[in-house]
Order: sequence, then structure tokens, then C-alpha cells
Amino acid sequence: MQVFLIGGSVRDRLLQRPEKDKDFVVLQATEEEFLARFPRAKKVGKGKAVFLLGRDEYTLSTSASIEEELGKRDLTINALALDQKNRLYAHPLALKDLENKLLRPIEKKNFFQDPLRVYRSARFWSELPEFKLHSTLLYISWSVLKSEKIKTLSAERVWGELFKALQAKKPGNFFRFLNLISGFNFWFAQLQESAFIPAGPKHHHPESVLEHTLNLMDALAPDFWGAWLAFCHDLGKVLTPVELLPHHYGHEEKGRAVLKDLAKKLPLPRKMLKYGAIACRYHMLAGKYTSLRPGTRVKLLLSLPQEIFEPFFKLVRLDQGMDYLEQALQDLKVIQKVKLPPAHQNLGSRSGAILHSLRAKALKDFS
Repeated sequence: MQVFLIGGSVRDRLLQRPEKDKDFVVLQATEEEFLARFPRAKKVGKGKAVFLLGRDEYTLSTSASIEEELGKRDLTINALALDQKNRLYAHPLALKDLENKLLRPIEKKNFFQDPLRVYRSARFWSELPEFKLHSTLLYISWSVLKSEKIKTLSAERVWGELFKALQAKKPGNFFRFLNLISGFNFWFAQLQESAFIPAGPKHHHPESVLEHTLNLMDALAPDFWGAWLAFCHDLGKVLTPVELLPHHYGHEEKGRAVLKDLAKKLPLPRKMLKYGAIACRYHMLAGKYTSLRPGTRVKLLLSLPQEIFEPFFKLVRLDQGMDYLEQALQDLKVIQKVKLPPAHQNLGSRSGAILHSLRAKALKDFS
């Protein structure tokens, strides 16, 4: 039995980046032999022999050698392995491409065998934005998309790559990669025309809806919620009738419909749908924060869960140039101190209306 640390953990160690979960490949061993050596390992899934031992993943491979196994990887920079004596094994181009910061595919057939590698490549570029894309990576990824093999992927696997990209150094690169290969079809069809739609009048947003969105995602990175709110906030603009461009009247409400459509294919968690809808609906309103009536400010502030309060107002600042975060935090403290008098409690909706009025008055007096 031969056990090798393989892939991203080795790459990150060589790049002196923090190592995440470790992946191991096991050669020349049956499941019984592996479990005899690692009795606490738990098998996952029903397909190939994959085991979890703590957070580490072990895959039993049928490859005859580690060199053969490395040839089955996606990118050269991931075709790296360390044996238990800490000896390094590498694809012939792996170390050169690491040094030159180049994302290069190993072989075309590897991508056709697992089309998820298209989205993995997009995610790697978001995590390693200082790397360049080799032309063959773009061509092979485009070829996979053209073959429509991406339709065979499970939604959970595609979503998993996007989820990781949203936490990356430059999350916008995930979608920039797909745009370079005309790759929004099927899983991200809602974005298909976004690169050709102006984000707004040139004096306000000179770029396309797509590039404006991706720039904001990058500016808020590596904040996961910041990147997600930025992705969602202008989704409604893809539904603007051509005759209204470059204006996008009412795109705040339309955005929620686009988000729901996206969720028909991708298993977006309920919380992400909720928070994304908040970004769509309220980002324009929040850009006029100081001119809002006290009652409207109360409704806005109480609509923002604590988890996204700061990322939301940071998005508003980047999108519209107005920084209202500190004032919003002060206003929130004011309204949270307001208590409903006992005489007005337990009156149903009337109690809620009275509390809202008291909070609005407190904000007005504070201002």
C-alpha cells in the first residue's frame, strides 16, 4: 500500500499558502487492506472508494503508479504529490507552471471525463488571481461547454465550486473565466447577456452590468456575504428592456425574480436567497439613506440581519459612493433602545404600529 498527499495541499505548501483540508491517494490497496490500516476511516458515497478520516479525504485509486495518477489531474499545478517520506512527485510541467504562475490543463480527456473541471478552473482563478490562464485551458473548457457535457453534472457539485469561489481572494474571476469561454449557458444562463448590457449611464457606471458586478465582488472580498450581496444586487438589470437602456428603472424588484430563477437549477440555501433578495430590493434605497424619512429608515434597518449589516452598507458605498455605515449603526442603536410601554403591549398589529412610530420618533429626535 502506498499513501500520497496529493493536489492542492502540496501546491499550497509549495506556494507557502495556508493548507486547507488534505487529500490523499492510496495505491495498490483494496478497501479491506485500507480499513485494516485505517479502521476509523468512514466510506462516503456509493461510487469510487473514498474515505474520510477526520477532515482528511482518502481516495483508493486503480492507477499503477503515482505518475499515472498525476496524469489524471485537472491542472499541472495540482499534479503534485508527497509520499510518506516527504519525497515530491510532480507532473513534468507542474513546478515550471507554479513558478511562472500559469493555470495549464494536463489533458483534454480529463476535462471531458469530469466536466466539473471547467468550474474548478474558474474557481482556481478566483483563488489564485495572480496566475495567468493558458490558452489551452480556455479552449478545452470551451470545448466541454460546446459538447453540453456540463448538463450531466449534479447541481450540488457546480454550486460547491461557486460557494468556494465566493470566499476567494478575487471571486469575480469565477465569472470572468466563464465569460471568456462563453460559459454562462445552462447553469448561469441569467448572466448570458450581462456583458453586453450597460450598468447605467456612463457618468455613473461606465462598464457593463457584468463587469460592474464582478468589480464590486472583488472589492468586498474575501467577505463571503459581501461577495454574495454584490453578485445579487444588480441581477434585475438583465431584465431591462433594450429601449430603456442605459437606465434600469425598477431593477430592484426584478432582481428577486432573477435570483429565484437561478435557484431553480442551483441548490442555493434559503438564507442566501433571503440575503440576496435584500441586496436586490434595498441597495438603491440605502443609497439615499440621509434623505429617507425616519419611518423608512426604521424599516430598512430592521430588514437587515446583523450578519449582513456591514457588508450591505459597504456594498452601497462602493456602488453609489456614499458611506452611511457609521450613521446606520448609530441609528440602529437608537431604535433598539426603544421599548413598547406595557399599556400598548398585546394589542396585535396595533402594538407593532405603535412601536414603529416610537422608533421613528426616536430617530427624528436623535437627528
